[in-house]
Amino acid sequence: MCGKGAVTHLPAPLPYAADFLNHLEHERRLSLHTVDAYRRDLTAFSTFLQDHLGEVLTTETLEKLGKKDMQSFLAQQIRSGKSKTSVNRLLAGIRSYFRWLKKNHAIDNQSLFIQGNLKNPLPPPKALPYPEVLRLLETLEPQADSSEKDIQDYVVLVVLYGLGLRISEALALDGGDLASDTLTVHGKGNKQRALPILSPVRNALNLLPARAQNDPLFVAPRGGRLHARHVQLLLQKTRLSLGLPEHLTPHALRHSFATHLLENGADLRTVQEMLGHASLSTTQRYLATDAARLLKVHQQAHPLGKIKSS
Repeated sequence: MCGKGAVTHLPAPLPYAADFLNHLEHERRLSLHTVDAYRRDLTAFSTFLQDHLGEVLTTETLEKLGKKDMQSFLAQQIRSGKSKTSVNRLLAGIRSYFRWLKKNHAIDNQSLFIQGNLKNPLPPPKALPYPEVLRLLETLEPQADSSEKDIQDYVVLVVLYGLGLRISEALALDGGDLASDTLTVHGKGNKQRALPILSPVRNALNLLPARAQNDPLFVAPRGGRLHARHVQLLLQKTRLSLGLPEHLTPHALRHSFATHLLENGADLRTVQEMLGHASLSTTQRYLATDAARLLKVHQQAHPLGKIKSS
């Protein structure tokens, strides 16, 4: 018997769907709100299948569904205006129904589990405005009485921002890496890239004591290579004292490097090479942070942008 019948009503029924919803409500004791969400998911799925296949839905129908059928369903949901997050939640509900079918009625179809979730686009990297980066570096800039530790802290941050390095890349540098005007960086996947050392970065590096060819460039207080946690804590402490954004991390300085290059007219391919990105699409994420500049350039450069609106 179906308790609270409004919850289990399905305009376009799937096999055993009402029993599944009763299981959710009475055995798993999910809230009516949650059960109703499952009901809507199954209704959307069954309505699509009847339209898509043009036949009455049976257990044999469910067992024959293929990956392409699921892809068509997901595409239809996206076209209807649902977000990828909503579609993934819907897909999770349908998978729960099929797991229950397999356990209770020996109806098995792995196509729904082969089809992965839709990937949400990654948010644009969070960079700091240039004045905030400048304030950070000016605050930590060494004075005549600065300790060797304070000098090294300053140089690490200059290198992260001035060269756009990952924290692991910066801390892996050795004394011999500074022998020329370019810096050879060993990035992800053992890929190497050569970076020009700007004068301000070179001036900062010259503040460090001379290091032997194979000795770590940045040294921990007790010897050995400096640990990333030291730099993270340094930025956390400085961020709090200066009232800088919470997302100020070593990697945020790398994001700032890329964003500020694009803001000042660097082309995307050059930034890709300097960051050591294997894919241009990874670098393109930075364009989202620079939309205002791109719009301004577009309006100034495109002939249609010069036409005044009436």
